[in-house]
Amino acid sequence: MNDLDAQFTRSVKPRIGVPSVVAIVLSCGTLVGLSYYATRAGNREREILAQADTVQKALKAESAAQKTKLAELERTESEQRGRYTEAKSQLDDLSTKLGAAESQLEELKEAGAVLSDREAEFKRLSKQFQRMVDSGKLSVSFRRGRMIVELPDAVLFASGSAELSKDGKQALDDVAKILRQVPSKRFMVGGHTDDVPLAKDQSKYSSNWALSAARAVTVTESLVDAGVKATRLVASGFGPYDPVASNASPQGRKKNRRIEIVLEPDLTQVPAALRTTEKNDKKKRKKK
Repeated sequence: MNDLDAQFTRSVKPRIGVPSVVAIVLSCGTLVGLSYYATRAGNREREILAQADTVQKALKAESAAQKTKLAELERTESEQRGRYTEAKSQLDDLSTKLGAAESQLEELKEAGAVLSDREAEFKRLSKQFQRMVDSGKLSVSFRRGRMIVELPDAVLFASGSAELSKDGKQALDDVAKILRQVPSKRFMVGGHTDDVPLAKDQSKYSSNWALSAARAVTVTESLVDAGVKATRLVASGFGPYDPVASNASPQGRKKNRRIEIVLEPDLTQVPAALRTTEKNDKKKRKKK
């Protein structure tokens, strides 16, 4: 070492002492500590952000689940509301039908009472006609809902004639006595024939229809003469067009040649149910 080097060494050494070294070490430690804490702070921040992201995702999932549940509840509520509305409509409809059924039941009871009265009347008249039924002069029956007193034409008239025989006049007098006991009823006297054409040279009538009408008028006039009020009688000729048996046999043709005294139904006793049904039918037609 030459003198210059030695001089330099002596001049430098005193300047780098222990305090300087300590300061340098402390400075380095501080930098290391700051770096450590900075790293920890960054890690903590990332942890917090990660946790926040996790919480956010969980909340989003929960929100989506709640929305799905809410939509399901709304759909269920809508369905329940629809079912309620439908059930209420059905209940109202059933209530209406029940009311109508109860009304019809009452009307049917009334109609049943009317039918019972008519049945009792039929039995009473049948009993009164029984003697003439037993003698074969007439028969009593119910057809098309009406009571019918039927007299064979052989009892009343000669073939092709509308003039009453003596026995026929007596039979009608006996019938009139019974009809006078039913003052509130009307009767239709119907003349009926078979379908065999009249012989032009043996009858003054142009057709079976004309003959049946003439016989009905004769019977009606005889009943009036016997005391039945004319206002309670109507005469009608049916000719061969309302048979009760086949005209293909003599027995059938014999049954078809007859006089019927029909007890007309009282239309004021028609059940109100029929009128109600008619009104409902009109309403349906209007809706269409």
